[in-house]
Amino acid sequence: MGFDWPNIDGLFDKLREETEELRAELREYPAPGPEPRGTGMAGSGRAAIPEELRSRLEEEVGDLFFVLVNISRFLALDSELALKKTNRKFRRRFQRV
Repeated sequence: MGFDWPNIDGLFDKLREETEELRAELREYPAPGPEPRGTGMAGSGRAAIPEELRSRLEEEVGDLFFVLVNISRFLALDSELALKKTNRKFRRRFQRV
């Protein structure tokens, strides 16, 4: 359909753009700013962020994921497998600590 980047450089430009958009949304994040919320599941501590901001942040993070998946596609990589491998690597390193 012609809706694709002509080369991977365009994807890196888009990654930079989406990162800047996320950083702009983070300016509205309540004090003291983004930080890990305890040892619970991801998304715990939801009450600390206004729902409208949460929705915008999720959208921007989703845009980042989308660009990263496209970078993986350009490199003929399985993005899900890459994430699984990174998770395993993190667990191994964390267990050593």
